[in-house]
Amino acid sequence: MTKVEIICLANSKKHGGRCIAGIRTDEKGWIRPIGRNDDHGALFPEDYILIDGSEPRKLSVIEIGISTPKPKPYQPENWLIETIPWRLVSNSLNQSHLRLIKNAFFQGDNLFGTTSDRIPYIQLEQYPAKSSLEIIQPVGVKWVIKNNYSGNRQIRAIFYLHNVEYDLVVTDLDWLKKLAQFDLGYYTSEDIGLPQQVKFLFTISLGVPYNGDCYKLVAAVIPYFPQ
Repeated sequence: MTKVEIICLANSKKHGGRCIAGIRTDEKGWIRPIGRNDDHGALFPEDYILIDGSEPRKLSVIEIGISTPKPKPYQPENWLIETIPWRLVSNSLNQSHLRLIKNAFFQGDNLFGTTSDRIPYIQLEQYPAKSSLEIIQPVGVKWVIKNNYSGNRQIRAIFYLHNVEYDLVVTDLDWLKKLAQFDLGYYTSEDIGLPQQVKFLFTISLGVPYNGDCYKLVAAVIPYFPQ
């Protein structure tokens, strides 16, 4: 077993459980801890509730136990967790943590190599993803609340990254709660009560296969104000 500290950069919904991911503070990059009791690796309260009874928050530093790398063609960063309680290290970030996040900003042209909102699983079987987690600085962000093909409520983010428009499903639990009071429609950030000058960081995750595709998801929405 190995104990590692991570900067939590996602706590989102996943198959009735959670997907939690972050950047290791030992400079070994992204990690997505996965559970032992779900075929897709979802985490449940017995996995992620911290010693103090809280749950991991975005931009907190936590210590977790991991045992074995479990890479998938669509998620190379997966590590199986150990059955020990997770521990809160800090609710604030120091300069070293901020540097790690800044160094992780996405620098490529297209998210996971494509401009689509999904990647066929058969393609990933042949050409496994080099990464399935990215932190980005989107521009022109707008929010869409709609019903999906199954008739279920869905929140999507429309944004630009390097002059490419994306339209992705949001799975960030805090953001889903924030927008729960709004009716179906299109919204600017001002429409939902944020100041005009707000900017965002998004954690983008490649999801598990669904109907033959792996979808790109906005797993974390992190508002900030430029200095």
